[in-house]
Order: sequence, then C-alpha cells, then structure tokens
Amino acid sequence: MNPDTLVLGCTHYPLLRSLIERAVPPGMKVIDSAESAAEAAARLFGQQDSEALPTARNPALLRH
Repeated sequence: MNPDTLVLGCTHYPLLRSLIERAVPPGMKVIDSAESAAEAAARLFGQQDSEALPTARNPALLRH
C-alpha cells in the first residue's frame, strides 16, 4: 500500500503541519481538517469573514 494523502484529523496538527509536511514522502498531499472545521463553525455561527478565523491560513491568530 502506498498512501498518497495524509489527513490531519486533530485541531492541534496545524501547529505542526510544516514539520509533518517535511516528514512525509515527496508528493504526498496533506489535508488539514481544522481549516474546514473552523469554516463550518463560522458558517454555523454566522461569521461572514472566514479569513479572520485562527487557522493555518492565519497562524498569527492562533497565538493568544
């Protein structure tokens, strides 16, 4: 079996994503489920600006 995709299934993994991406074989796709979970929560709670969410796209917002 040669997997081609790795799904990061924990909300803490975005903090380690760059390390994980360096550790997996070249060409393996890494999917971050935290981003889609945050976007779904934003839609659920009516937040219009998903770019303001603390995700891997906006790592500075992950810091308190």
